[in-house]
Amino acid sequence: AIITSSIRPAVSTITVSYPPELTKGQISRDVDQLGFEQNTARMVGVGNDLRQRFSEQHQAIQQNIDAFIDATDAQATNMREAGISVDTALQKQMNADKNRVRVAYAKADNSPEAQNPVDFTNPVANVVDTPTTLLDYLNNQVEGATETIIPTARKLAVHHGLATVDSNGNLIPANPSLKQVSKFRSDINAKINNQSSPDIRQGAIIKSFVDEHIGPSEGALYKAARNERVRVGRRWEDRKIIRDLVENKSGTSDRKVALENIQKRIVHDSSPDDLRIARCALPTP
Repeated sequence: AIITSSIRPAVSTITVSYPPELTKGQISRDVDQLGFEQNTARMVGVGNDLRQRFSEQHQAIQQNIDAFIDATDAQATNMREAGISVDTALQKQMNADKNRVRVAYAKADNSPEAQNPVDFTNPVANVVDTPTTLLDYLNNQVEGATETIIPTARKLAVHHGLATVDSNGNLIPANPSLKQVSKFRSDINAKINNQSSPDIRQGAIIKSFVDEHIGPSEGALYKAARNERVRVGRRWEDRKIIRDLVENKSGTSDRKVALENIQKRIVHDSSPDDLRIARCALPTP
């Protein structure tokens, strides 16, 4: 069967206006099963049911994009107007979410928690293979052209008071406050070259070290701010469909997806799961 009784309940979790009937492979995301279904659909006779299912899915997705646009309360008469309606709603919600993060951190930064000291002398686990500190990790990295975040992180560590530099150029732990370390992390995030895989990897490691170091020093306000930041990151940064819809091409003012192509990106170039993610990102009417 294309959908078995054991996985059918998962279909109901897709929060769209017209839930498409998914195949076993689409629900499980199993690569082998997905490949089998795609190949079978091309076969005469035996692939009829799957071709029909894919056709019904496409129709359901088209209905959902119409409902998606209706949720913006806009009157779209062409592809570009539809794209503008969706983009306006997404940008509004994204800005509101990011503003909640800024407000949460501002509240924490202006509280007594902000002066809590952060210890960079104790090694932390769960980041790299061997427990170590952020500063020791940076001291042991070879600065290369493909990982510009490493020398940047060393400079920022000194700038924000996390460390000083000895006569050999090594970072020596200082006694920074939670607020200083939080600003360091924010600057690191802003300086990562998102077009460089090595830079992204090293940036993630550096931020993970910071999170492990500040954990024991965080109070309720900083924990709340961090949780809000994680939630917003998952909603707007972790999913390619969302990044495609709201971001510009690197170094340009050109959108990744042109306004007139937003409907195509959601309807024709994505999966039912992508549609669910995009629909959930819209403000609740």
